[in-house]
Amino acid sequence: MNKLILVFSIFAMGMFIQACTKDSSSLNDESTYATEEISEIQNRTLTGKGGCFELIFPISIVLPDGVVIEVSSYDNMKKALSDWKKNNPDADRKIRPEFVFPIDIVNQEGVTITIASKEELIAVRKECKVDGHGPHGGGGPHGGGGHGKECFKLSFPLSVLFPDATTTTFESSKAMKEALRAWKKANPTSTGRPELVFPVTVTLQDGTSKTVASKEELAKLKADCK
Repeated sequence: MNKLILVFSIFAMGMFIQACTKDSSSLNDESTYATEEISEIQNRTLTGKGGCFELIFPISIVLPDGVVIEVSSYDNMKKALSDWKKNNPDADRKIRPEFVFPIDIVNQEGVTITIASKEELIAVRKECKVDGHGPHGGGGPHGGGGHGKECFKLSFPLSVLFPDATTTTFESSKAMKEALRAWKKANPTSTGRPELVFPVTVTLQDGTSKTVASKEELAKLKADCK
């Protein structure tokens, strides 16, 4: 009888370990999927650590099943992608999440750029120079590679100087993005771009706040973020 109990216990323990291993593998797969897809988005936009720009959230993403979601941060994006992968474990990996145009970014000098299409994104990418190494330099294969990390995110309220010399103060990222897009739509041929009015306050990777006094300080902050 004791031998039978021992055999049963060993069998049960083996099943338990196998189940735990499967659950752990599944969680790792979901986390890896989310990290890889975010890194791909950063590489395409040259944003995050090692890139020239930072995304201005929120942004919208089309999931591989066609559902559109809005995400407010990289952490929020990672959770959404992990949850989607968990619910779609056998999805075709050739179909990748895509961001929805337009997207808004801010460069190393506080210039905001609204990008309305893939063609505009290609043109903006050519402006990216990191450490003097020309276009597409930086941490990843195309200059992003932050793997879900950002050098900083803008804190509100903040003011924006538009090319027509008007200044507007915004209480939220969403309000600013709407105004940037409205301005671009009304001024499609303008070569000027809206710029942040310094000083600005940013939140760093460790959650602390920093007041940035000039475009030169912002450029240094971005350059030091590797």
